[in-house]
Amino acid sequence: MDLIYLCCLLILSLSDVCRALDNGLALTPPMGWLSWERFACTVDCVVYPDACIGEKLILSQAHALIEKGLDKIGYDYVIIDDCWLADTRDNVTGELVPNPERFPNGMSYLVNVIHKLGVKFGIYGDMGSKTCGGYPGSWGHEQLDADTFAKWGVDYVKLDGCNIKLSDIASSYQLMGRSLNATKRHMVYSCSWPFYVWNAGLKINYTLLMDTCNLWRNYFDIQDSWSSVKRIIMFYAHNQDWMAALSGPGHWNDPDMILVGDFSLSKSQSEVQFGMWAMFSSPLILSVDMNNLADYALQIISNRDVIAVDQDSKGQQARMVYSSPDELWFVFKKELSDSSFAVAVLYLQDFANPHKYELLFNLINKTHSTFSVKDLFDGSVGNYTVGMSLFVNPNGIKLLKLTPLK
Repeated sequence: MDLIYLCCLLILSLSDVCRALDNGLALTPPMGWLSWERFACTVDCVVYPDACIGEKLILSQAHALIEKGLDKIGYDYVIIDDCWLADTRDNVTGELVPNPERFPNGMSYLVNVIHKLGVKFGIYGDMGSKTCGGYPGSWGHEQLDADTFAKWGVDYVKLDGCNIKLSDIASSYQLMGRSLNATKRHMVYSCSWPFYVWNAGLKINYTLLMDTCNLWRNYFDIQDSWSSVKRIIMFYAHNQDWMAALSGPGHWNDPDMILVGDFSLSKSQSEVQFGMWAMFSSPLILSVDMNNLADYALQIISNRDVIAVDQDSKGQQARMVYSSPDELWFVFKKELSDSSFAVAVLYLQDFANPHKYELLFNLINKTHSTFSVKDLFDGSVGNYTVGMSLFVNPNGIKLLKLTPLK
């Protein structure tokens, strides 16, 4: 490692003046599609010709996203995750290169086609010596890789944190942030920095984090399972005192990808994930086969009322205001920029019929007692005073918008 690189890391570790983020991006949570949860590191294009990580898959998913009109309602990033790389860097320039068999026309070509479709392109890298999938990482090549991404026309960079010493993570993520800014190309910067530090039981400097990254992962990778979705919701609920303060325009907590339309979630569970991610002001990054999307899934992810809760300009992360002693019932509240409230009532029972819950409005706001209430999933509207009765499905949600009347 050269002396200049070591000096940069030392300066960044000692000085709060060397702040990376100054890009004016992600003023609302990013929305789009990402390859990982659905397609992972599938690289065998003989056995999986329609699902292997390559140019064909990315263009196919981008076309399907646009054909379904999702780009028109905010899903404007198409992001490739790990395993797009060749096994080694270019032996002359040292640059990252895509796998030549799976990306026969190169990355500049793919990005250009994506842009001509009217959407933006995101790419995956790793802060360590290798990616989590074992491909070349950015350690010691930060400015070169940032310049390469900019040359290709990348709009969004997701940086993982495998194969790096914990003691180097903070300074390295900051250095990459500065390197991205130095290219003068506007690229959203998505970090995994806090997860790796939190998972090791260490403390995080959240001031530096917000000064460096547009969004960040705090918790484990989401898996295609209801239990994974529940664990993430509970992590956000039980850590809200410090997490909610981090959320706002340009800097977002990221609970990971949207599973709606994949294999494991029921319709009710899909509404829970999409609704709660909106309540948390989370990035809405789909990871699904866009060519085989069920009608119910398309209806959920196209719900403009729910998307509006997520994209609200105030950028507040919802807070849990009630949990029952048996932790089957939860109520979350999110204040919106138009002085209304988004309210989520969760019922996390695993069996039986929809169950009745009495929502009292003084739990949400003590100034107003009468509200116009819209159910954001079924579209029903009514005026209520003091409170209202709800019937919530097992492992289900009632997502409401409460607008004060008195």
